[in-house]
Amino acid sequence: MFKHILKCLLLLICMTTMAQNPEAEINAILQKLDQGESAENMLINLGDINFKTGDYTLEPIAQSYLDKVVQLLQIAPNIDLQIKGHADASGSASINNELAINRASSVQQYLYSQGIANERMKSIGYGSAYPVADNDTKEGRAKNRRVELEVIKKEAVETIQDIIVLRDGSRIGAIIISYDDKQVEYKQFSSPKVYIIEASKVKELIFASGKKVEYEFAVMPDPIPEPEKPKRKKQSGKIKFLQASNYIDNDFRNWHFGVGLPSNLGPTFKDASPQIITPPLVLAYERGISDKVGWGIEAGTYLRRHKQLKEFYQYYTLGLRLMYHFNIEHINENLDPYFGASLNYRAVRVSSPNHESCTGSGFFNKSAFTYYQDDFDANIFAGVRYYTRENFGFFFEMGVNGPANYKLGIIKLLDKSAKRQRKAEKAAAKELKVQEKEAAKMQKQQDKQNKQNSKNSDNENE
Repeated sequence: MFKHILKCLLLLICMTTMAQNPEAEINAILQKLDQGESAENMLINLGDINFKTGDYTLEPIAQSYLDKVVQLLQIAPNIDLQIKGHADASGSASINNELAINRASSVQQYLYSQGIANERMKSIGYGSAYPVADNDTKEGRAKNRRVELEVIKKEAVETIQDIIVLRDGSRIGAIIISYDDKQVEYKQFSSPKVYIIEASKVKELIFASGKKVEYEFAVMPDPIPEPEKPKRKKQSGKIKFLQASNYIDNDFRNWHFGVGLPSNLGPTFKDASPQIITPPLVLAYERGISDKVGWGIEAGTYLRRHKQLKEFYQYYTLGLRLMYHFNIEHINENLDPYFGASLNYRAVRVSSPNHESCTGSGFFNKSAFTYYQDDFDANIFAGVRYYTRENFGFFFEMGVNGPANYKLGIIKLLDKSAKRQRKAEKAAAKELKVQEKEAAKMQKQQDKQNKQNSKNSDNENE
């Protein structure tokens, strides 16, 4: 018998502790919001935030509890609070009323200091009118000196949360991030995780603002089929190249990297026994202006050393390019012949312990044994690209617009499939809205016609 009484007492103590734990009450509010149910008028009873007699100063434990309230208000921006201050019956009614409103104001001021706008809070003092314990005992009076937070929704919204109504009748309370005819992306209040649900499972979206979006798949457009890519015939040999059409459009972008074959460095600095440090290298970027014209920049370098004289040659180029593409897809969709013009800057640096070996025009520094020569020129060039994939291929180019007369290398088109997909999705969503408006308009006309027919039938019967 004694054991059963002890168990009951422990259970009561646990229930009392939970009732005074604001974190448990906040979790209950979050659960209501996640289930799509109303959380209005739910109370956060800060039972452990008791005040001393005649005082309204917050204690440190009160601030730790209120930090959890701040997190709730940040998660659910449509929640406002009504802060209710209470007092015990120790003093007169006027003193108790003043204490109660000051206690509520202390809580509001702390929440405001943590970034919660005053417009979201309203403080009210009830004096000793609503005790929760016996005012004849010390413990009872301590419990009556309290603050309660009541959840209310903003006046500008219909509900605190957005609600996703599923076709099976269940509801999800959420903050809807985005939606279209394929899926709904949302977050819930008890977790920062982002969820995605298929639109086919959704019946209706009810936004906190009152806006409603119904999903009627009977009037939804069919998904836009992707254009079927024609199959290429097998090339001669064992390699089968993939489809590479549409490699150029109004906004194409690419870069290429190549190696020069013979250098176009002037004959003054050539010798019979060079030690190549790096061959002529080029790196270029191009961006489309139209489907046939592009512009870009090209940088190049060539470094070599004379084995016997120990002369060190440095050759750098930088060019601004304008290119025209012939776009012969009707002949061969993998080929991209082009020609262009470039404005080039060239810099030559020659360091040598024997400055007499450096001849030619330019600036000569005797103390450093270094020869400088800078030049600007304009040139034309031509080339061809062959794409082995939709965004990858090889190129060959000839012209004196870089560190070499002939260049051979690889080219890479920058992928824009994600951008195209977003454009297609926006177009589909726009088309869906147009069809929804048309369907609503037709339904309205049909209802009007049915009403008129019903009225005419009633008149004939009379």
